[in-house]
Amino acid sequence: MRRALLVVAALLLAGCGGVTGPDAVSSPRPSVTPAPVPTEDPTQYPPGLRERSVNATALSAAHERALRGSSYRYQFDRRIGRPEPGLGAVYVGPRVTVEATGPRRYSVVRQRLTERGGGLSVTTFQRARYADSDRVLFRTGNGTSRRPFRPNDTAYGARLAGDVVGQYLAVGTASVRAFDNGSALVRGNGSRAVEGVDYRVTAMVSSTGVVRRFDALYVRNGRVNFATYRLGSPPASVTPPPWANGSTETATAATSPTTAVNATATDLSRPRG
Repeated sequence: MRRALLVVAALLLAGCGGVTGPDAVSSPRPSVTPAPVPTEDPTQYPPGLRERSVNATALSAAHERALRGSSYRYQFDRRIGRPEPGLGAVYVGPRVTVEATGPRRYSVVRQRLTERGGGLSVTTFQRARYADSDRVLFRTGNGTSRRPFRPNDTAYGARLAGDVVGQYLAVGTASVRAFDNGSALVRGNGSRAVEGVDYRVTAMVSSTGVVRRFDALYVRNGRVNFATYRLGSPPASVTPPPWANGSTETATAATSPTTAVNATATDLSRPRG
């Protein structure tokens, strides 16, 4: 009896080995295809820029914001080409030079720029303003004057630069090339803010949205127009101009020369015939 039980146990074990042995057929497992993982464009662009567009409002704000809290120097030129007998083409227009070491200390100088062939360039003084925290001084062809510093005098040069960028970088179509350091090269065509045709502009923009330079070209009233902006090395200081000591206090707001010499940013940047 005992032997019979051992034989039966051996047979059962052999049967189990047959089920789990190497010759057993296993059921196939269903395969799972992983879902695609969405990817984003890793390219980083300065504020207001994308591969095919320029948000001039956002770019202008970023540029102004960066200048407000820093020292800076920039020059904005606008020239109109015109023929002159015996001299060929002559390019004439306003030049604005701004230097600042803070939002309450800066100088703004306006000149008339004349360029002729052979690299000849002549500038003629028109007017200027100088701010030193407590006062704002003005200089025109009629003399000098001053008044107390007002809240809207703060960061005047930065606001002017922001307006210029916002106007000349407001393009219809754009191609933006981003670099590894976060800066970008902008090429734009067609202006939304500058009167004229065949508008083209190129600009270099830092990773923080600071426009280092731009060159614009367009035709207005049959004449070729150029607009250039250059952000240079910041000044170590902004000292009072030689004419500052000769200024006199303005009597009242009504007689202040602000209307005559405190041109708005739009006045300085928009092209005139």
